[in-house]
Order: sequence, then C-alpha cells, then structure tokens
Amino acid sequence: MKNIGMRAKRNPWRNTRNDYNMPWNDIFAAIFMAILPLIVVIFASNIIIRGTFFYSFYFTRTDVVKEIPYEIKKDQLIENFGKYMQHRKSDFQIKENSKYKPQNVFTDRGISIMENIRTIFDVSLAIGISLAVVALVIVIYLYRQKEKRLIYESFTNSVIWFSVICAIYGGALLITPIRKLIFRILYGVRFEPGDVLIQIFKTHLSSYYAIMTLILAVMMMIVIWYLMNKFVSYQKMFNKSL
Repeated sequence: MKNIGMRAKRNPWRNTRNDYNMPWNDIFAAIFMAILPLIVVIFASNIIIRGTFFYSFYFTRTDVVKEIPYEIKKDQLIENFGKYMQHRKSDFQIKENSKYKPQNVFTDRGISIMENIRTIFDVSLAIGISLAVVALVIVIYLYRQKEKRLIYESFTNSVIWFSVICAIYGGALLITPIRKLIFRILYGVRFEPGDVLIQIFKTHLSSYYAIMTLILAVMMMIVIWYLMNKFVSYQKMFNKSL
C-alpha cells in the first residue's frame, strides 16, 4: 500500500484537473464579437424588407409602375409587398383595376419566388433573434463578472468584422454580375415573358434595398457604440474608479 501511495504522489497527472482553467470570459467575449455584426445586419435587412416605407420609397423613386402592363396603382403594390412580408397577408397575388375580367398581376412563378423570399427572411429573423438572446446573456454574464473592459474591447473588435460583412453583403447585391449569378442560382431563369415581378426586381430594387439595409445597419452600430460608451467604456470605468 505504501508503494502505491508513493507512485500516486509521483504521478504527474494526479490532482492536475484544477491547474488549468478554461478562459471562459475570453471565449464568451469572442463569441459576442463574432455574432454582434451578424445580429445587426440580420435585423437591419429584415426591418427594411418588411417595411412598407421601403416599398413606398422605391415605387415613388422609380417609374416601374408605369411600365407594368396592367392597370395597377402604386399604393396597391406598396400595400401588397409590405403586408405580405409582414405576414399580414397570406396570398401575394393581386388583381388589376379593371371592371371587365380583371387579370392577375403576378404569375405563379413570381408568387413562388416571393414565398421563398419570405421564408428565407423568416428563417434569418429566427436566427437573428436566437443570436441576440445569446449575445444578451453573454453581456449580462460578463457585466456581472465585472468584465466591462472585455465587453468594450469585444465591441470595438467587432467593428472590423462588421465592415467585412457589410462589404460582402453590399457587393453581392450592388455588383450586377454577382447579383445576377445569385438570383440565377436561387430562382433560375424560367420566367414568362413580361413577368411583373421580374420587371420590379430589375428596376434597381435590390440596390435600393442593399443601400438602405447598410445605412440602417451602420445606424444601429452607432447606437450600440453610444450605449457601450455610456455604460462600459474605458472612460466610464476610469471615472468610477476615481
């Protein structure tokens, strides 16, 4: 028994479980840094694509309504897009303003595309909300651990990642060859001649959407920066220590 005890004392792996502690605070801070820009861009994109104000701005600034070969008013299109993306309307189809045999404005193919678009944004919103909950839990945890410096540094580092995401997002929607390639992969090229939805999409809708999304995302990051400076900045911590 004595020999066993001596060998146990000489065992280099004995009682070493607590010699190394995982840097959980740093790990959580890195996760926060990585997901914050994603949350901002996801929320900004959903606010824009679901907002009636976006379609009002778009149809007012362009002449796409005049080019549509149906008797349809601008306000009808604005309301139809906005309500459908907000799930206040289940069917995307609308009929033209004609007393004699009014025709459907959108084709079955166009309706299918809008269903896919809404589903994609629904999924992205669910992911964004989940990530936002994770980020909030991390911030509360680090705040209670008195790791304000770590929170602030994670935010400042996330600005670089945010810039990269915005560059990729903007490039994908603003650079015409890339945008066409993405649309072709997602929706194919099988459209009827004079498809109204394609007419609407081709009139710079994606460009307006991308620009407004990026502007809103930057504004949201500025608000977060203000809150960080107000509650966890270096100056706030320095003043508190005095």
